[in-house]
Amino acid sequence: MNKYLKLVQVKTPYNERISRLRNRIFGDPLTKRQQESMRVVKLFSEKPLYKRTEVVDYYPKYGIIEELMVYLRRYGLYRDEHKDFVEHMEKVRLARGKPKWKPKRISKNS
Repeated sequence: MNKYLKLVQVKTPYNERISRLRNRIFGDPLTKRQQESMRVVKLFSEKPLYKRTEVVDYYPKYGIIEELMVYLRRYGLYRDEHKDFVEHMEKVRLARGKPKWKPKRISKNS
């Protein structure tokens, strides 16, 4: 074993001060007690939740996907059977003379 490595392990006041200085320079905990509270340091060293992509982009962007499907449907490249059925039922209602009911507006003057 190297003699300098043995000197580092000797507990002299000079050696303790040097090891504290080295720990301060490299961001390690300075004392034994400080190692127990490193949990807080670790928490603050991580990225905040609102900046982490795995948290922010967890769900797919449904709004954008829905808009794309509307455009594809207009061009005839996508077929939404539910919307087709709703449009068909609206046409049938209009053909029977029973359009969708709209409530009458109540005027404020009366």
